[in-house]
Amino acid sequence: MKKIVDKILNGQFEYDRGTLAFSAERIELTIKPGEDAEGSFTVQGPKNRPVEGQISSTELRMEVLTPDLAGSIDDISYRFHSEGLSGGDVLQGNFRIISNQGEYLLPFVVTVETQHIESSLGDIRNLFHFANLAKTNWDEAVRLFYSPEFIRIFTGNERQHESLYRGLSAEKNSEQNVEEFLLAVNKKQKIEYIPDQTEIHVDNSVGVTEHTITITRNGWGYSALSVETDGDFLNTEKNVLTEADFDGNTCYFHFSLDSDRLHDGNNFGSILFHNAYSSFRIPVYATMNCDYWNDMPMYKEKKRLVTEMMKQYISFRSKKINSRVWLSETGKIIARMNALDGADLEFRLYQAQYLITAARVNEGEWILQQIRPQIEDCHEGGDTLYCYYLYLTSLCSREESYINEVSSKIEDIFHSNPDNWRIAWLLQYLSESYAGSVSHRWIMLEGQYAAQCRSPILYLDALHMLAQNVTLLTHLGEFELAVLEFSARRKLLTAPMMEQIVYLSAREKRYNRHLYHILVSCYAIRAQDDTLEAICSQLIKNEQTDAEAFTWYAKGVDRQLRITRLYEYYMMSISTDEEGRLPCEISRMVLMYFSYQSSLDYRQNAILYRYMYENRDTYPELFETYRPQIENFLLNQVTKGHTSRELGFLYQNMLSRQMVDAQNASMVLSVLYTSQICVDSDDMTDVVVVYDKCQNEMRYPIIARTAFVPLYGSEYTVLLADRENHRFAVTVPFHTIKLMIPGHLSQLAIPY
Repeated sequence: MKKIVDKILNGQFEYDRGTLAFSAERIELTIKPGEDAEGSFTVQGPKNRPVEGQISSTELRMEVLTPDLAGSIDDISYRFHSEGLSGGDVLQGNFRIISNQGEYLLPFVVTVETQHIESSLGDIRNLFHFANLAKTNWDEAVRLFYSPEFIRIFTGNERQHESLYRGLSAEKNSEQNVEEFLLAVNKKQKIEYIPDQTEIHVDNSVGVTEHTITITRNGWGYSALSVETDGDFLNTEKNVLTEADFDGNTCYFHFSLDSDRLHDGNNFGSILFHNAYSSFRIPVYATMNCDYWNDMPMYKEKKRLVTEMMKQYISFRSKKINSRVWLSETGKIIARMNALDGADLEFRLYQAQYLITAARVNEGEWILQQIRPQIEDCHEGGDTLYCYYLYLTSLCSREESYINEVSSKIEDIFHSNPDNWRIAWLLQYLSESYAGSVSHRWIMLEGQYAAQCRSPILYLDALHMLAQNVTLLTHLGEFELAVLEFSARRKLLTAPMMEQIVYLSAREKRYNRHLYHILVSCYAIRAQDDTLEAICSQLIKNEQTDAEAFTWYAKGVDRQLRITRLYEYYMMSISTDEEGRLPCEISRMVLMYFSYQSSLDYRQNAILYRYMYENRDTYPELFETYRPQIENFLLNQVTKGHTSRELGFLYQNMLSRQMVDAQNASMVLSVLYTSQICVDSDDMTDVVVVYDKCQNEMRYPIIARTAFVPLYGSEYTVLLADRENHRFAVTVPFHTIKLMIPGHLSQLAIPY
């Protein structure tokens, strides 16, 4: 070829040229995916004239092995490389011949064979055929799905699902992933499971009884239902139902009920059936000794009337109603009690006390005389009813000697029943040792609380004692907090009590939920700074940073309270909505506090710095103080690969060319293309990204239902994975939030 060029340069031209002939007008090759093919063709020139030239290909895959043409007849060898091509691909090109006999193009066409996959139904040529196989023979379809040959099915329009297949087939022999694939490519619907019972009722069973639930399956595909029971009286034969448990589309699920584990009355349990796509729960109600519980309506009505009477008493003692209203309403309740069961001794005693209180002592005394033999002989009410009877007789007598006698009897009974709060309550009104000493009464009430008494009557007595002498409140123990919380819910706290609560709260070393609610109630009654300080201190001790805590921290900041780490917890609890908006403006005091140094988490710092940038015109001098701090922060976050909605905003607006170098360029690109993926399930642990043109998949952890994932271009598939590496493409909802548009920022990293 060099000789031809030299002749032309020297002005030696050949005007009488021949022509070249080729052994074929077009080279046609048919190859299998992944294999290379070699061949040759012959070039023939005019006789008695040397032919010189060079041969090349317009396609890189077509390699010319003998590129130099010499002599009147020459064989040209070539090799075609098919790596990366799939079945059904067709590649066209030309051999380019430049010679002393002119320029020629010899076309070639390479066709990659479509190799069909064999099955019991015949060749599987596309996903429609595969879906038919799965419907007919699920086990064979699963084996085929995980075979090396299955990748060949992705030709033509099916090629769009190849990365989806690669991601779902990574975990071998997972039938659930095959199910997910067919659902994702819209070749089947989810299986529906329909039980024949929505709830199960069992009455008075004896021993171990067997029961059956018939489950009908609507659809085809992967059938696996996990079974869980709630209730120790329920037992199941199997924990998982599989295809083998279905006869056609029907499964007869057997479970047993053990009556030895049932208590009298109603027992509640349930059986839960669930998998990744379906879940249903069947409640089980088991009743024992139904005849006994037939009396329940009267029993419940009696309890309701007693409760209603106690509510009226509490309202009276709390000064929410006067004595006239209280006596009137209580009289109506007593009348309903007598109408319900006139022989009930407890009801008769209530009636007697009502009459005595209403100044109808003779009538009350007459009732007491009538029921005296029954009270003395009755064992149902035990010592409590007897003590109650004695107490009421003392109200009628009013003779000191008799009262002392009654007090002595009740005190003897109390020594045998020290945890009976009703007897203790009666004794405090009769015994001189309690009536004359407030501290003794307080200790007695505290002892009853320790004995598990939670009666509002006890709380009321303690409250009235505190109202008269707040110095009884010396510490905030369990009893004191219970009394105060009861009082706070009913808005019965007095000003001295609230002052004492706030004072004592400052001595508490740890957070106490009950104390917090009491302080909140105090603040609702009177909004004092010392109470607000106590509330904020409690929340800080609990390291609480939710929306409720932010409301209190914000109040504390507005009131300029001096509390250690108040500003830190204010920023730690602040949050933004989906658009990145704050619930309020950040206080100038907070901005000044963090203007030189911040030890906040990077997410909260990003919120602070974004707010500062957005309000740079409002605080121009303060922003200039913040600028170097923000720039150093951004460099640090880029290096760590951190991103968020607020960081994305800062990157987009404050990342400059001077901040990007060879060391952090790759991380800059990563954060610029990072998206936030939000998952609607706590069972998912990872996000898996499969790129069409990358062999290896990428995996990113999900934390608190959120993952930050770099997504480049548009040719990729996003999957979710659980702890068992079951993967989900469409059946577990998630959405992707693009944190920023890289735009010109990506150009900053390209030189590196």
